[in-house]
Amino acid sequence: RDESSTLERCLASIRPHVDELVIVDTGSTDGSASIAARFADVFERWEGCNDRDGRIVDFSAARNYALGLATGDALAWFDGDDVVRGAENLRKLASEAAGRHGEGAWAYLAPYEYERDAAWRVTTLQWRERLVYPRAGWEWRGPVHEGLLGKAGVTPTYMQTDALVVEHLTRESTKPRARDRNLRILEAHVRKVGETDARSLHYFGSELMLNHRIGEASYWFRRHVQLSGWSDERCLSLMHLARIQLAMGDWGAAIDWALQAVGTKAWPEPYWLIGQ
Repeated sequence: RDESSTLERCLASIRPHVDELVIVDTGSTDGSASIAARFADVFERWEGCNDRDGRIVDFSAARNYALGLATGDALAWFDGDDVVRGAENLRKLASEAAGRHGEGAWAYLAPYEYERDAAWRVTTLQWRERLVYPRAGWEWRGPVHEGLLGKAGVTPTYMQTDALVVEHLTRESTKPRARDRNLRILEAHVRKVGETDARSLHYFGSELMLNHRIGEASYWFRRHVQLSGWSDERCLSLMHLARIQLAMGDWGAAIDWALQAVGTKAWPEPYWLIGQ
C-alpha cells in the first residue's frame, strides 16, 4: 500500500527472473496500483485485511491472500519497499533444492538488510525465509511481524544462501509511517488470544518499548522468555531486558539479563551489552 516511491525499483529487480508475479494492494491512494499493474501477471486490490476505517489489522491475511493467487510450485516473496540483489539466482536455487530434496518441503533463508547507518553500513541484518516449496505447504502467521511457516504436518528442510540478498529501502521510501500502527495491531491481538501466541509477545514488548511504555514492555519480554520455544527471539527479549535495566542504571540486573542471553545464543551482542 502506498509504495509508489520504491515500487518500480522493487519490481524491476524481480520481474525478469520469475515465471509469475502476483501483487496484492491493500488500499493504495498514491498511484502504486498503476505501477504494479505494469509488472504483474496477477494484480488485485484486496482490503479484507483492513478494519472499517481502512486501517490494516492483519498482514498475514493479506499475504495469504496473495499466496492463494499464485500458481507456481516454488514461491518467493518481497515487499514493495525492498529491492532484490541476486534475483537472477532464484531459478537456479529452486532447481538445486529440487534436485537435493525431491518432493520434500524446503526453504531458503536469505539475508535481509533491514537498516543502515549514515555511512550506509548495515546495522540490522535478518535472515528471512525467502524461497519455499511447495507453495501449498506454507502459510503466513501472525497479524504483524508475520512469519512464513510450514503448515501442520509439513517439516521443511531449511537452507541458507547469500546468492539472494534483499535490501529494505528505508530512506528512499516516502510512505508515511504511523508510529503506533504495530502496537495497535498487537494490542488487539494479545487481547484476543492472550498468551497462546508466544511469538507475538516479543513483538508486543518491542512495540511497547518503542512507544515508551517500559514497565509493560518488561513484563511481556519476561513472559516471552518463559513461554517461547525459539532461542533466537528469546535471546532478543533477554537483550531488550538488559537494555532497559542499563538505561535505568541497574548494572547488576542488566548484566544478569545479558548473561542469560549469552547462554541462549552464541551471538556477539550480549557480550557488547555486558561490556557497556
